[in-house]
Amino acid sequence: MAMLFPIALADGQISVLPATQGSPIGSTVSVDINADSINNFYAYQLDLDYNPAILDFDSVVFSGQVLGSLTSPQEQFCSGEASWEISPGHIGNIACTRIVPGDVSPATGKLATITFMIVGAGTSSVMPNNLLVSDSASNLVSVTAVGTSIGTCGSVECTIDADCDDADSLTTDLCLNPGTCVASCSNPLVPA
Repeated sequence: MAMLFPIALADGQISVLPATQGSPIGSTVSVDINADSINNFYAYQLDLDYNPAILDFDSVVFSGQVLGSLTSPQEQFCSGEASWEISPGHIGNIACTRIVPGDVSPATGKLATITFMIVGAGTSSVMPNNLLVSDSASNLVSVTAVGTSIGTCGSVECTIDADCDDADSLTTDLCLNPGTCVASCSNPLVPA
């Protein structure tokens, strides 16, 4: 005889998007912290962990898209840099709350954009941890946390066509996919 047990399902998710590949050392890369189908959403707090040998934290820019409104982002209050716990590989206490009555249901959209400087080659996960989401009565709301990965490369073959100069006047010097990890030089013959 099969027994049925109730399954506790999370009420939406907080995710880090998008996964990126192919960013060279010295460039910046940004990821968005997004809410997806969260009911009774009023406030959140989270930490982000990443590999400091590959990424160096640059900035957080909060969006008023979910907890505020596109016309009145002042409907929310967000933590500032003075209250963040920043150490190599960790940004703690990224938080926002509504400051007007009413939960958002369902909450879907961008909460913040995090920018990193790429300092090393490889792949780093960017994971939300210690995630707390609450409603306006300070009750915890169950959500799932979803991370992402950022892939980087060490060197770039070319950033402009001049980097591909082969000193041959019979060819055209081209940099394909300039400034990316898949950049390459092409030197086709000039048509006669």
